[in-house]
Amino acid sequence: MLNKNKTIIIAGIAAIILWIIIAAVTFDRTFIPLKNYIGKNSKIILEVSVINDDLTRTGSLIKRVIFYETYKPVNYKNKVKKYLKELSLIINKTDGDYKKLFILLNIKTPVKLKKLSHSNAKYFSAFAKKSYYHWEYVSKPIIKRFIKYTGFVPLKLSDRMFLEYTLNKSILPTYAFIRKISAGFVYLVRFAAFVFIFRTIVIIFLGILIYYLNKFFREIRISERRFRTMFDSSPVAHLVKDIETGNIIDANKTAEKFYGYTRKELTAMNITDIALVSKRQRISY
Repeated sequence: MLNKNKTIIIAGIAAIILWIIIAAVTFDRTFIPLKNYIGKNSKIILEVSVINDDLTRTGSLIKRVIFYETYKPVNYKNKVKKYLKELSLIINKTDGDYKKLFILLNIKTPVKLKKLSHSNAKYFSAFAKKSYYHWEYVSKPIIKRFIKYTGFVPLKLSDRMFLEYTLNKSILPTYAFIRKISAGFVYLVRFAAFVFIFRTIVIIFLGILIYYLNKFFREIRISERRFRTMFDSSPVAHLVKDIETGNIIDANKTAEKFYGYTRKELTAMNITDIALVSKRQRISY
């Protein structure tokens, strides 16, 4: 009985340990990656939005400078000077924002343009490199010359051509980034749901297994008690022996009275020790 109770306790402890391991693996493989994924990609989207805002602001300032230099309204020189100063500041800010984005994407400069990849990191890196390439080698040099030679600004029509072939090429596709991040997020959520369902099934299975093990051993204990009651109260002498060795394992009270030995003495004997009696006694037995 003690061995059976011990088996149930061991099974219960093993189930608890397994549940803890499954819970730890679930947390490590689902919630932590999900948290890290959301945190990192949120920073990427935020930095992409900041860069796009910088480029949009740059385009807006260029349009204003072109407008004032073209139509020359009252006090236009002071306003042009103000906008040119803002342009110089925003160029430095945009460079800094690209550096922050490159740190998030683990991109090293100078950049090398490659084909798009399906993985998030390489997918984002390809767009970021392309945007930076246009900014660093096309847009920024032209803007610097624009600031230096403002007096030679052509007609208003030039702002469309300028923006179309320079700054607009540097704009990062925020929508494409969000779609890619959303796809990765959905995948992680589905994986987390799968792990959670699997863990739940395992826990339910363990619960059912422990329940039936406990029920099985409880029925065995009841059966043993019933057998012990019948065995001890039987008016017939009963001995339980080992089939292979013949050693006596148990004896009831009637056997004690019949053979004249206590149960302790009988269980220390072999069946052959008490079989050496008269023929009539053996027949009676």
